[in-house]
Amino acid sequence: MSDLTRLPALFPGPLAPYGAALTTAPRPDDLPIAALLTREGLAHALDRAATEYPEGSDRRAIASLWSKTYLRGIIPAPMIAAVGGLPLDLTPSTCALRADFSALVVRRAVSGPEAIAGLYAHLSALAEGLKAASGIAPRVIWSNAANLLTATLERLAQLSPVAVGLRRDLLETPERVDGSANPLFDHIRWITPGHPDLPETVRQRRICCIRDLIPGKPLCSTCPKLTVADWLASSAGRH
Repeated sequence: MSDLTRLPALFPGPLAPYGAALTTAPRPDDLPIAALLTREGLAHALDRAATEYPEGSDRRAIASLWSKTYLRGIIPAPMIAAVGGLPLDLTPSTCALRADFSALVVRRAVSGPEAIAGLYAHLSALAEGLKAASGIAPRVIWSNAANLLTATLERLAQLSPVAVGLRRDLLETPERVDGSANPLFDHIRWITPGHPDLPETVRQRRICCIRDLIPGKPLCSTCPKLTVADWLASSAGRH
């Protein structure tokens, strides 16, 4: 019996929506990730995404926003599975997407180090493919991934020390185990606003996601361009 049979049990209660976006049952019309993350595959995806934005919108910004949506499909659920003791293989050649992008199709569970290697391979293919398809700097895509990983593992760290170790290995170590530079390292900083109406610390990216290059798009909540006045205005708007 495959370890993957344990997968549904790792997403109880409030985690169920994440589990619903992860499947082990392939279909004939699934989209292979390896085909999607090519220049041609991503160019087609960005062409479709561009129809949702004002004409003439910066293609790099469209790529950044598209990557955020895509990353939400490949990061939180596999991280939950890893923390639950079932690291998944995310190597592009081994996984797929439902034709409507509703779920990630995974084929096997692997060791922790293999899972991390697969995640890096996946993110590298995404960053380089989007650079070829749009001209966006790969560091923006890595920053998008680091920001989502930080938020995900911060929450999961409250449930398991495994998440603390993953956060350290993926985000807080300047080099990977093979000695190469870690492209997920040092993308996030914690700011102390020093204002009684704001949290003691605020998570902030070091690199802007450039979404504001699209007309009408505001800065994201972790943008390095935000000021204390911006945070206060945002906080007031939530009350």
